[in-house]
Amino acid sequence: MHSLSSEHSTNWFLVLLWIIFIGIVTSIAIKASTISISLISVESYQKISEKPLWYMPVIFLNKVSLGYLYYQFLMSVRKDTRK
Repeated sequence: MHSLSSEHSTNWFLVLLWIIFIGIVTSIAIKASTISISLISVESYQKISEKPLWYMPVIFLNKVSLGYLYYQFLMSVRKDTRK
């Protein structure tokens, strides 16, 4: 995964592309789930929105993957400016 995301912290542009890609995919997934939720009554929606964060796997995976990618971006920029 480290090689795929940033070529072992040497390519900061690749990490930036991954961050943008993950953001777009998550945005599309949330919009798709919002459409299906809007068909449910308001009372049911309030019960769904009270669930903890780990209950929503899309948001949880987004936060974990973006946290990893932000770290990789910082390490890549750090290694690139050190040269």
